[in-house]
Amino acid sequence: MLLRIRKALAARLEAGAEIVGLILSLGGAASASLLGKLVLALILGTIALGIFFRLAGRRKRSQASPSQHEPGWLAPMAGLLAFIEIGMLVEAVDLPVRFHQPGFAPHHWLIVLAALLAASWLQLKLLRAAHNAIRARRSA
Repeated sequence: MLLRIRKALAARLEAGAEIVGLILSLGGAASASLLGKLVLALILGTIALGIFFRLAGRRKRSQASPSQHEPGWLAPMAGLLAFIEIGMLVEAVDLPVRFHQPGFAPHHWLIVLAALLAASWLQLKLLRAAHNAIRARRSA
């Protein structure tokens, strides 16, 4: 009788362990699916934002008068500042972007590239505004 109780208890424990394992594996699949959807939404949102910035820049360029030319150093300076800022930010948050770092994933480079594009666009806008303000102050 003791042997039968022991076998029944062992069978119940095995069934319980299998149920817990099944629940944990389903939870892992759901979280991986959610994370994948989140990364996909981030990438698609970044692409949409880039398209929006591109279209907004075209409209403003077509409205600007051709007599106002910006100096050639604005775009390279904006790119350099964005490169430095994003490099410091990547190192500060310890984003694994090198192959030998634990947790490295290729999509981290997409995040860095999107941040570089956004930062250089913002830097270019700020440098243009500062240049125009200095030019307006000098002419007044």
